Amino acid sequence: MNIADLNRRLESLIRLGSIAEVDHAGRKLRVKTGGLLTGWLPWPAEVGRNYRRWRPLRTGTQVVLACPSGDPAQAVIIQILYTTVLNAPSADPDVDLIQFNDGSIIQYDSSNSHLIAECVGDVTVKSPSEVKIDSPKTIVTGELSVEGLLIYKSGMSGSGGSGTTASIQGNVQITNGDLTADNISLKQHTHPGDSGGTTGAAQ
Repeated sequence: MNIADLNRRLESLIRLGSIAEVDHAGRKLRVKTGGLLTGWLPWPAEVGRNYRRWRPLRTGTQVVLACPSGDPAQAVIIQILYTTVLNAPSADPDVDLIQFNDGSIIQYDSSNSHLIAECVGDVTVKSPSEVKIDSPKTIVTGELSVEGLLIYKSGMSGSGGSGTTASIQGNVQITNGDLTADNISLKQHTHPGDSGGTTGAAQ
């Protein structure tokens, strides 16, 4: 190996480039680095002990290539960089943020321990057994629809606007309790009798 070839290999150990072609189905991509277009390179993976993440990539993204023995044919992507075109979605040192192309975000602010998940479309949470929200207070700002049985254990309190504030279609059953309206009991109220006096309480 001559000095020129050795220098070329040393210079090619680490190279900057940008993604030129993406094959999502094949999970491989090609990178333009200087005047060279690489062959199809392996997809940079993110694999943990308990998860595997799929991260689709886009053309134009700047990357760092590591080339074993200085050979770009063996290159692997070891880092993805921001550019002026594909810049960071935040510069806040307290915020960890994932921002999607449609404007949806998942953000955590460590300075005030505040988690935000904001979606511009529908959100689906699905579990075959149970979903639990453990919080002393939950606020729903819009309409709430429950398609299954609604069960509550600590009472119910509410208010509404003008007109009918509660409407129920079907039977209502009360066990070991009473129903009152303006302090008038459904079970204990009486009426004036036809011949004077009052009627007995409801049976």
